[in-house]
Amino acid sequence: MSATKPEGEEMLFTLIAPQPPVVDAAPKNLGWYLPAEWSAQRQIAYELEVATAPDFAAGSMVWTTGRVESENSQHIDYEGPLSAHQRYYWRVRIWGDAGAEASSEPAWFETAKLSTADWRGEMIGPQTDPGAEKRAPSVAKRFTLASKPTSARLYITSYGIFRCFINGRRVGADELTPGWTSYRERLGYLTYDIAEHLQVGENSIEVWLGDGWYRGEICWPAHRIVNAYGDRVGCLAELRMVDATGTAQSVITDSSWTSGLTPVLMSGIYPGETYDARLEGETGPIGGVDVLPLDKSTLVAQEAPPIRELPHLHAVDQSAIGPGVTLVDFGQNVAGAVKLTLSGERGATVRVNFAEILDAEGKDLNSTSFRGAKVQLDYTLKGGGEESYQPVFTFMGFRHARVTITGHAQLVSIVSVPFTSDLVETGSFSCSNPLINRLHENASWSLRGNFLDVPMDCPQRDERLGWTGDAQIFSPTASYLRDTAPFFRKWLRDMVADQREDGAISHVVPHPNRYNEANMPNFYGSACWGDAICAVPWTVWTFTGDKDILAENLPAMVRWIGYLTSMSPDGVRHPPTMIAERGFTFGDWVQPQGSTVKPNPNTGDDFVATAYYYASTRTVARAARILGETTIADHHEALASKIKAAFQREFITATGRLLYNSQGAYVFAFANDLIPEQWHDKAIEDFKKAIYRTGGLNEPGLQLGTGIIATAQLLPTLSKIGLHDIAIKLLLVEASPGWLYQVKRGATTIWERWDGIDLEGTPATSMNSYNHYAYGAVVYWFYHHLAGIQADPQAPGFGSIIIAPEFHAELAPLQASHDTRYGRIEAGWQIEDGQVTYSFTTPPGTKARLKLPAGAADITMDDRALSREEAARSMSQEGLPVSPGRRTITLRLAA
Repeated sequence: MSATKPEGEEMLFTLIAPQPPVVDAAPKNLGWYLPAEWSAQRQIAYELEVATAPDFAAGSMVWTTGRVESENSQHIDYEGPLSAHQRYYWRVRIWGDAGAEASSEPAWFETAKLSTADWRGEMIGPQTDPGAEKRAPSVAKRFTLASKPTSARLYITSYGIFRCFINGRRVGADELTPGWTSYRERLGYLTYDIAEHLQVGENSIEVWLGDGWYRGEICWPAHRIVNAYGDRVGCLAELRMVDATGTAQSVITDSSWTSGLTPVLMSGIYPGETYDARLEGETGPIGGVDVLPLDKSTLVAQEAPPIRELPHLHAVDQSAIGPGVTLVDFGQNVAGAVKLTLSGERGATVRVNFAEILDAEGKDLNSTSFRGAKVQLDYTLKGGGEESYQPVFTFMGFRHARVTITGHAQLVSIVSVPFTSDLVETGSFSCSNPLINRLHENASWSLRGNFLDVPMDCPQRDERLGWTGDAQIFSPTASYLRDTAPFFRKWLRDMVADQREDGAISHVVPHPNRYNEANMPNFYGSACWGDAICAVPWTVWTFTGDKDILAENLPAMVRWIGYLTSMSPDGVRHPPTMIAERGFTFGDWVQPQGSTVKPNPNTGDDFVATAYYYASTRTVARAARILGETTIADHHEALASKIKAAFQREFITATGRLLYNSQGAYVFAFANDLIPEQWHDKAIEDFKKAIYRTGGLNEPGLQLGTGIIATAQLLPTLSKIGLHDIAIKLLLVEASPGWLYQVKRGATTIWERWDGIDLEGTPATSMNSYNHYAYGAVVYWFYHHLAGIQADPQAPGFGSIIIAPEFHAELAPLQASHDTRYGRIEAGWQIEDGQVTYSFTTPPGTKARLKLPAGAADITMDDRALSREEAARSMSQEGLPVSPGRRTITLRLAA
C-alpha cells in the first residue's frame, strides 16, 4: 500500500499496535501517529484494513472500516471476525484537509486462545514435588517431528513461577513468569514463538517450577503465609506447530508427561535461592504427573508487558574484606539479581548476601531494611571450567553484594541484573540543578525496581506487595515516565477480582491473604488506599483518553463509594484506630513528627478520609457522566455535594480556620476545592504560616510536614493557588525532611522515609526501605507544571493539550518531553536577563492552548509580538489556541 504527498514523494506513518500484541479477544485501542509532515494540516478521513496475509492479498482480507470521515486516530476497535491461533495484519490510509494522503506500513496482532474450548491441555502437577520452600520440581515431555514447522507457538502458564526449555534452550527472556495475579480468579498465560527451538526428529520440552508468589512465603512475620493460593505447583502448556502443508500438530500437558527435580534446591521471593550446579542434567525423569484442578475460564492472555532484564551494571567498587570475601558496590540500587561467573573445583560453594546500604564505616553490608527477608543466594560449583549462575526463581532489592567463597574457587566476574516490567519509556527531563536531575532519575529507578508485574511498595524486605495507596499517588508521575496503561489495566482487574462483596478494596493487590482472612483480618478499606479504584482508572483515562478503562471499572468504583457511604451517614468519615476494624485508614502515612518538644501539627484521619471520600465520589460522578450513565452520575453528584457540605461543617470553623492546622490539611482541602470562596484568601495565608512554622522553634522552618499522601499533592496544590515561590523553595530544601536531603546522602532511588539515614550515617531501624517510589510523586510537578505539558481535562489523552509552564530561574535552563499516543510533546525554557524563552512542540493531529503565567509582558510567538487580545487570552483560563508544530515564545515575567 503506497503513500504519497501531493507532489508524489513517499510518506509513511506509524501504527500503534496492541500491547501486548497477542490477544484473547478483539483488540481495542488501535491507533496511529500522523506523519510529521502533517503539522500544518489535519486528518479528515481514514480507512483501516485487516488481513491474514502481510501482502493483503484479496483472499486474505477479513475486515475494513471503509473510508470513515473523521479526525479520530485513536481507540479504534477491531470489529471483524477472529479465529484462534491466527496472526492478523492491519494497515491504515489517511486523508488530510490539504489534499494529502498517507499510508502506514503494516502492523500485526495475533490471537491465542479465544475460549476455554481452544485449550486442549491440562494443568499438571509433578509427583516429585516435595512442597513449598524445598527443591523445585520439573515436568517434561519428549516428542518427534517429521518436518520442521513453518510456525510454532507455545502457550504456557503455571501455578507458581516457570522457566521453560526446549531442546535445552531457554524459551523467552521473561523473568518470574507468569507474574502475579489474583490466581484463583485470573491466571495469565504467555505465548512464545518457538519455531527456531525445534528440529526434525526427537525434541524435548522441560518446565522448571518454583514457588513464587503462588505458594512461597509472603508477608511479614505477623501475617506470614505459605501456600497462599495452593500447595501444588503445576504447568499448563500447549505447543502448536504448523508445517508447510498447513497441518497442525500439538503437544499438550497431560498425564503422559514425566516429572523430575531441578538443581534449584530452594527458592522463594523473600529467602532467595539455593542452586547446586552438580545436579544439572540429573533432573529426571523420576516420576509421573497428576492432573490438577483448573477452571479454564480464569485463563487470560498476558495483559501487560513482561518482566525483563535491563542492561547489566558493572561494579563501581569491589574490594576484599576478608579471606574469600568480596564486597561489591554496583553504584545503583535496583530490583533484580546478580550474574556470577566463577571458576573452581567441583563442590566449592559461593554465598551472596545483599543490602541497599553499607554500615556506618562503609566496610560491610547493612541489611536492616530487609527486616525478616533472608535474601541470600547459595551456589555449588560443578567444576570443569568457567561457569555462570543467575538465580531462576527470585529477585532482590540491592545496591551492594557480599560474595563469600568456601573451597577452591574464584570470582571471575559479577554484574547487577536489574529487572522491570518492560514498559515503554515516555518521559525525559533535565534542568540546570544536578540534584533535581538526580531526583528525577531516582524516581525513574524506583519505578523500574517496583513495577514488577504489580506496583510494589518496595523490592527488598519481607513485603514487596502491591500497596494500593502508594500506587494511586504515584500513578500520574508513572504515567509521565512510562506507558502505564496496560500495566495498570491488568492490576486494576486484579483489584476488582479481590474487591470484597461489601465494596471494600484490599490494602494490597493482589491480596495474598484473601483466602485466609484469619491471618490478616479485615485488610481492606483504607481511605487513599482503596480510593485507588477511582484514582488509577481516572489517571489512565487522563493520559490515554481511553473510555474503556472507565467503563470496565465503574461498577467497582460505585461499589467502593457504597462501602464508604455505609459508614458515613452524615457525610463525614470517622475511621477507627485499629487496623483490623472496618473502615480503618492509614491516613497521611509517615508524616514527619518534627521536634519532640514542639511536634508538627498532625492531619487527622477523619479529615483525610472525608476529603478522599469526596474526591472519589466526584470522580465516579465524572466517569459516569462521560460514559452516559446519567442515573449514576446524578446520584454521585448529589452525594458529593452532601459530603462537601458536611466536610465544611465538620472541619472549617465559622471564622474560616481549619480544624487541623497542618500542611497536609491545607493540601487536601485546596486540592479538592473544599475551601469556601469567602475563606479562600485566609486559608492561603494560613497555609503559608503552616509551612513556615513547620520544624521551626526559634526561626522560620520552611520544611515539609506532609506524609506520603499529602506530599504527592503538595507542590501541585501550591502552584494551583499561586504560591509558586514557596513551591520552588520547598523543592530545593536540602535538609531532612526534603527531597534533596536523600539525594545529597547518596540515594540512587527514592527512600520510604525522609530520615532514612541521619546526618551521622545511622539508618532508621524499622520500615526503612531505600527503594520506595511514593515520595517520587513530586516528579509529576516537573512535567505538569515546570515544563507545562498537560492533558486537557475536558478532552483527555493529549489529543487536546494544555501548555502551561511555570518558570523558576533556579532551574533554568529546563527541558522535558512526553510521548503520547499522538506523538512526542517537547517543552523547555531558558531565562536570561529577566527574559524567558519558552519553546514547545506538539504533534500533528493535536490541538493546543497556551496558558502563560499572569503578569507576563512583551510576549512574542515565533518572532511576532502578540496583540493585546492575544496576550490577554494567553494568560486567561481559556488559553490561546496554537497550531501543531514547534513554537517559540519570549516574554518578561512580572517583577
